[in-house]
Amino acid sequence: MISSFWKNLFAASTWTYFEEPIFAPSTPDTIRIDLQSSSWNALTPGSVLNVDYLQLKSQPLPPISVGELNRSISGITAYPNPAVDVLNLAFHGNITSPFEVRIYDLTGRILYDQHYATPSDNVSLPVLFLSAGMYFYQISNAGNLYRGKFLKN
Repeated sequence: MISSFWKNLFAASTWTYFEEPIFAPSTPDTIRIDLQSSSWNALTPGSVLNVDYLQLKSQPLPPISVGELNRSISGITAYPNPAVDVLNLAFHGNITSPFEVRIYDLTGRILYDQHYATPSDNVSLPVLFLSAGMYFYQISNAGNLYRGKFLKN
């Protein structure tokens, strides 16, 4: 959940600078920004809102390693991390069948999608085809989602 407050600007004939702080308890992976030039219930809308400089800035977060992030996922270990040709996921008993594993790039594009019908404590994902960089994995099981990051060398 990201929160902010309404920012009401009055009609002006010149450029008006303003800042709007946004607070989030964790780093979001997407953001939606709604801007409008009239009130929601205006009978005769028609004002113009020009946005010519929009900047999103963040405050530095405490450092965390990929290993620390993966250990925080309930009962799932990703190794080796960084991976070269195979990424192994060990489930430690909390994944039942069927389940699905996906790998995403930083833009959210699905690069790997595999459905598993039988239970397993460990799966090996081929990652040789990926370029070096950071990726996300997601396990879907019985309505639960487990997510983590890994590096590809």
